[in-house]
Amino acid sequence: MRIPYTMASGISSSGSSVGTTGWIPQSLLQGQQGSGRSSALKTRQQVKWAVYICAFLFCLQALLERASAEPVLASSLGFCKTVPVLKGAPLHCCLPQPKRAPIRFKFPRLRRTLSGRPILRERKPAHVVQKDPEYVRKYNLAYARMKALPETDPRSFLNQWRVHCSFCNEAFKQRKTPGPLGPETGVLLQVHYSWTFLPWHRMYLYYHERILGSLINDPTFALPFWNWDNQLDQVAAMIPAMFLPGFGVPNSALFDEFRNPNHMPPKILHLGYNSSSKQRANRI
Repeated sequence: MRIPYTMASGISSSGSSVGTTGWIPQSLLQGQQGSGRSSALKTRQQVKWAVYICAFLFCLQALLERASAEPVLASSLGFCKTVPVLKGAPLHCCLPQPKRAPIRFKFPRLRRTLSGRPILRERKPAHVVQKDPEYVRKYNLAYARMKALPETDPRSFLNQWRVHCSFCNEAFKQRKTPGPLGPETGVLLQVHYSWTFLPWHRMYLYYHERILGSLINDPTFALPFWNWDNQLDQVAAMIPAMFLPGFGVPNSALFDEFRNPNHMPPKILHLGYNSSSKQRANRI
């Protein structure tokens, strides 16, 4: 019985060898193809079972452990204590008593172009928008006007700082009953270290951004963000130049003379920063 043969790669159709391989029986090739299909099928089955096992373990862990996401109650604006912020020194960052009842949030109506397209705020990387002189002028003007507001104005830069300081440093206590008149629980209000961290700060930035836009009469104004984790672009990972002295566009309201000089360019933010003395001296 003759076994049919086929050519392997490296053999010409005329039978002359162009490589080191020779004639391979077709039955052997079919066996190798079948073995490959069997191996792929086995791998898929193993992956499937791995997914099933992981899902089972995840469900079992969820049943055995209780996830805590209890609501955070209203703050005790009538009680406020000093908080240690700067090297352990007590700091007063309490908010003034509200003079009117809270206003329920309502989603604003979107402004639209003449063609009907919605006009949205678009937050862009700081190292990109700093190349736009017009944006830097608006950005600087917005903070200049915010810093010029009197301390009694809740929109002032000082009171904007107080909001973040008091809610993020346990200056208030929680109430048993929502509202400023409910009895205190004695539990300090801390928006960090819990599920409240992200939604609270999103809310804080939302209103902060709207205040800045209203001060320059630009409802489309958007804050920039620092793209510090982009380690492929060293300019992105540095402190943006528009916050530093000597910038080409007026930026006095953005500049802070008390920034640590060890953090200035050309140093970039180190993703493994752990506040050790050596890293503080050489990196952000």
